[in-house]
Amino acid sequence: MTRKRLGAYFTVVIQVPEYLDCQALNRRYEQAVVSRMGSIHRFVIAGFRVWPGVWLPFIVLLTSLLMVPSPADAKSGLPVPRFVSLGAEKANVRNGPGKRYPIGWVFVRRGVPLEVIAEYEMWRKIRDKDGAVGWIHHSLLSSRRSAAIKGKKPQSLYRQPDAKSDLIALLEPGVIARVLTCEDIWCRLDVSGRRGWIKRSSLWGVKAEERIN
Repeated sequence: MTRKRLGAYFTVVIQVPEYLDCQALNRRYEQAVVSRMGSIHRFVIAGFRVWPGVWLPFIVLLTSLLMVPSPADAKSGLPVPRFVSLGAEKANVRNGPGKRYPIGWVFVRRGVPLEVIAEYEMWRKIRDKDGAVGWIHHSLLSSRRSAAIKGKKPQSLYRQPDAKSDLIALLEPGVIARVLTCEDIWCRLDVSGRRGWIKRSSLWGVKAEERIN
């Protein structure tokens, strides 16, 4: 009896007659080559001609298994965690990574800042400024940056990155603005057409030392 492990998928047990040279069979088995082309896996057995009646079922089975994409295939390759924004006017947030999971809540405003904390296939696990966590399809997210005013009191928006410059507006907690740039302790925002500078520490949706251009 010959036992072979194929990758990380399963173990195949092959019963062979005693008169068959198992070492020779093993050498031919080791010539098996697994190659990947895009999302299609091709499994080639160099020793197929030795005993086609035995090898053919294994080839068919392995090919069908290897053609199933793994969860890593759809990962973005971007750092996790990271901040993004909602790219749709309406988006369902689900309790798990797939449409079979129930909807936990619905976003109804484009541009809401979100933090991606995990990825699975085409789904992203996100957290909002209030700490709520759920799963959303990646197509509903945007790399355009936004931020929300945090704290319990209004925050000052200045004309220049200087607290002594002209005051443009006082932004209430929860106000969402587009982030144009961040340098040092200051970030430049666009709030409904008004542009100005605010201290980074006043924002949710921007990392402490992150540089945004």
